[in-house]
Amino acid sequence: MRRKPDLLLVLVVVFGLGMVMTGYAQSQWQQASTSLYR
Repeated sequence: MRRKPDLLLVLVVVFGLGMVMTGYAQSQWQQASTSLYR
């Protein structure tokens, strides 16, 4: 019973970090592509 909430919390944290990292990577790629095409 005590291990399931921990696993759920870990999944939520990993998912949140993944979303933040993908958003950051997309913004970095957009900046790189715009500076490259200039």
